[in-house]
Amino acid sequence: MSKLQVLVRLVLGLALWAGLPVLVFGQVGSDIWYFGHNAGVSFMSDPPVALNDGALITNEGCATITDQNGNLLMYTDGVKVFNRLHQQMPNGFGLLGHSSSTQTGLIVPQPGTDSVYFIFTTGNIQAPLCYSKVNINLDNGLGDVTIKNEILKQNANEQLTAVKHANGIDYWVVSITPGVGNGVMNPDTFNVFLVNNTGIITTPISYINALTSVYVNHAGQMKFSPDGSK
Repeated sequence: MSKLQVLVRLVLGLALWAGLPVLVFGQVGSDIWYFGHNAGVSFMSDPPVALNDGALITNEGCATITDQNGNLLMYTDGVKVFNRLHQQMPNGFGLLGHSSSTQTGLIVPQPGTDSVYFIFTTGNIQAPLCYSKVNINLDNGLGDVTIKNEILKQNANEQLTAVKHANGIDYWVVSITPGVGNGVMNPDTFNVFLVNNTGIITTPISYINALTSVYVNHAGQMKFSPDGSK
């Protein structure tokens, strides 16, 4: 087995462990990943190509997004946002993610436009779930953050994921609010936010965890299957 094959298998394993976003979102996707300490992988060729030009220095969660042609748009560690030239966006700092949050950043496009993206962030265990907004047309087409750290939930776990809506256009973003109660194993709440062509519907659909005997760890990760069936 070649060193590159070993690297790709390692990256796929790390994606499951560290919550790297691997969903393909139709007109945008995950053809390039940046993660870890200046590391990356491009899946635009067969076999994939290792990259070492990333600006991230992180041990846990991060997110990257590309356009429909596989061109890099931006990436983040949940605190800083970097453009396609690996430069920090002018306002791309101070997001309320955390270096020790498993799924600290998630990038979701706003349907109906190819220029607006939302970055959802989670902090380190029971911190606010927030969103920030990026317009990729700003800063001469390199993008910039226009809205920062709008709170969706005051108290959220690190788990954060998204899936395409059944209508094939919109997106569902899912987070978890921990059960309250002085060490008692109370059921957590799954909060589901709709992202459509008007933006984020900030009032979620909420589901109490029916498995009350199962305690959802505040850390860790959750994922949908790429086809959204699980």
